[in-house]
Amino acid sequence: MPGYDVREKVFFITGGASGIGRGLAEGVLANHGKVFFVDLQEELGREAHTELAASYGAHNIRFAVADVTNRDSIQEVFNMAVATFGRVDVMVNNAGIVRESQPDKVIAVNLLGVIQGTEIAMAHMRKDKGGNGGRVVNISSLYGLLESPYFPVYSATKQGIRAYTRSLSLSPKLDEIGMEFATLHPDSVDTAIMRFPNVQPGDVLYLDDLLKQFKGKVQYLP
Repeated sequence: MPGYDVREKVFFITGGASGIGRGLAEGVLANHGKVFFVDLQEELGREAHTELAASYGAHNIRFAVADVTNRDSIQEVFNMAVATFGRVDVMVNNAGIVRESQPDKVIAVNLLGVIQGTEIAMAHMRKDKGGNGGRVVNISSLYGLLESPYFPVYSATKQGIRAYTRSLSLSPKLDEIGMEFATLHPDSVDTAIMRFPNVQPGDVLYLDDLLKQFKGKVQYLP
């Protein structure tokens, strides 16, 4: 990651078993960082862990099953990450779903999950509370900037992420707490979650491009 050395930095990534989350995890590991990732899909998560550990070293990566809609579940695995690596430097709230027929579930995962993950990370990172500072990167979507007639609930949650993260980034106490907040708004990414008939090849952002955007979000980590 040009301009920023992630070597030995610890990243906590939700929804890391596949798609964007796995791509970001691999990008961090390839640059000598450490990753603790969680996912609700145990089999997929273990498969990803095995493959990434084989490529980048088992001592650099850990996986645990967790439900981002359950605060206790995320708190427990976050504590595991701290116990394993000593701290968390960057929190990446990435877990998300597209299920317009289940609005309560979409809101719980996409928005409440991000809020809870951010709060847990802040409690650990805040310098005024004894932490070392850090950064939170919340993964939104192009639909966090634009409306969609196809995914109104999904779009609402992603715009909520943008507003929430932007509000945190405007706090006058950022220097005091030693934290930074950023939102990433990828276009339709080449992952299973966005393979719909109305998504055309020209609308797709590939993971290599997404990783370049992600690098820009973490390069000024305190």
